[in-house]
Formats: sequence, structure tokens, C-alpha cells
Amino acid sequence: MSKLTDSSDIGRLSNMDEAKKVLIQYGLTENEATVYITCLQNERLTPFVIAKMTHIPRTTVYDALMNLSLKGLIRLDQGDVFSKRQTIVKANNPSVLRSILAQKREQLFNLEAKVSEVLPSLKGMFHKDDPNATIEFLPGADGVKKVHHDPEFESVNLPSYAWDKLMPLDLWGSEEMNRLVSESNQRRTQITYPDKELVPLNNWTKHVITYQFERDPTYLDQTEFRYIDNLVFDMYLRLCIKGEFVRISCYEEDEIWGLKINSKALAKSMLAIYQLTWQQAVPITKELITKWGKNEFLASQKKIK
Repeated sequence: MSKLTDSSDIGRLSNMDEAKKVLIQYGLTENEATVYITCLQNERLTPFVIAKMTHIPRTTVYDALMNLSLKGLIRLDQGDVFSKRQTIVKANNPSVLRSILAQKREQLFNLEAKVSEVLPSLKGMFHKDDPNATIEFLPGADGVKKVHHDPEFESVNLPSYAWDKLMPLDLWGSEEMNRLVSESNQRRTQITYPDKELVPLNNWTKHVITYQFERDPTYLDQTEFRYIDNLVFDMYLRLCIKGEFVRISCYEEDEIWGLKINSKALAKSMLAIYQLTWQQAVPITKELITKWGKNEFLASQKKIK
């Protein structure tokens, strides 16, 4: 083999390698790509000459030529035994590659349209009538408790994201509420991810957070609180997202209920909205809570006791 003498030879080899890679991506085998490039570079070759030039076995060359012919990339002028004339191979204009792709693209669009017509029937066979999302409505204070303080749900080791109005003490009384909050905080120590709680900033949320923080200085250790100081942002319930689960608990005037929803689509959609609001929120720190001042209600409770 002669040595390369100038940069143009190196450039041609580089272009050939790139062309070969693209042809393989197009759908040719490596042997077919090699044979096709050889046919483009040389006119009127025979299979014997191609095998000699490419160092590919003659039987493999015949297979490659047949496939290239079927794909419209070469023409074969068949020989015959009477004249002892060999098969002559000639490459078609490589622009045919784009024409073939255009035809395939049109065929795919047509096929996509046909598939769209039969998809409803196929999906009906696949989904049948089996439920792929579940909803459970739990009315009353007991329903709220089963949703708002669900030990099994809280123990799942996944990130938890909640919009929270912050539940008032009068639903179950201060002793029961504080017990539930303490138990929830204890369960959260076993979770790898801190809970995220997003609240509106108002007198009520300040009251609850200062009350729980003064009652238990570790209140912020397992939960990351943020607030949004905007009158437009107000909450009338607690909505929590964890994995594919959404839990909603409501205690607003005459509405007292809990809702358990297992739905990947709903959870993902709600989480996207949550992340957007979380980015706009301000962290609630121990220093900020201290600036809010002492909780007078807790001080009165301590005096009574």
C-alpha cells in the first residue's frame, strides 16, 4: 500500500469514514456500505473485482449487491453462461438516498395516520376496565385524621411536598393535635428526605408555626418550611404529594373531609405546579420565627396548666 503524500488524501479518507457511518445509520450493513462506496468510486465493476478491492469474500459481496439492488442504490447488468459475460455493477446516483428517505417519510406519516385510527380499539383491549388510578373519600374528622396523619403514608421513604393551611387545634383539641404532630415529627426522622411545606404568610400560619416551634424546638429539623407573602396565595386545605400519591385534608367551616388519590399523572402535574410556587417562596428559619415574637396562646396554656 502506498503512503499518503498530501493532506487531500487524508481528507478523502476522513470523508469516506464519515460517509460510511452515515450509510450504516441509514440502514446499510458495514459490508453493504463498503461495497456501495466502492461502486461509487469505480464504474462498471464485477463482483469478482469488488471482492478483490474490498477484501470481502465473494459470496458476501453477492449478498451485499443483491440487497443494494433491492434498495435501489445500484444496478446489476446480469451476465449469462452462453456469452460468459460477468455481471456488471453500476452505482445509481447517490441522490436516490434522499428520494428513498422522502418516500419512507411519507409512508411513515401515512402509517401514523392509520395507527391513530386503530389506537382507541387497541388501547381499549390493553386497558380493559381495570382501574389504573384510585380515589378514596373519607368524610368527617376521622377522615381528616386518616389522611392528615397517616403513619403508613408518612413512613414511605420518598420526598414529600405539601401546600398547607396548617390545621387548627380545635379539630381534635390541643393535647391530641400536639401528640399527632410529635408522632409525625418522630416518623420523619426515619426518612432520608426532609418534608417540604409551603404556607401562605398570615397571622394564622405565624401563630401555628411559632406555637409548634416553642413547644418543640426540633419542629424545623425534619421539615423545610417556606412562605409566600401574597394575598392571592391562600390555602383552605392541606394537599400533599409523595411519589404517585396525593393526599388532601380539608377543615374549612362546614367542610371536613379527607381524600386519598393514587395517580401518577395527577401527582406529576401537581408536583410541577408545586415546584414553581416553591421557587418563589421564602424560607422560614428559626431566626425568622424568633423575630415574629413569643406565642401568647402557648404562654396562656402553660399558665393554666
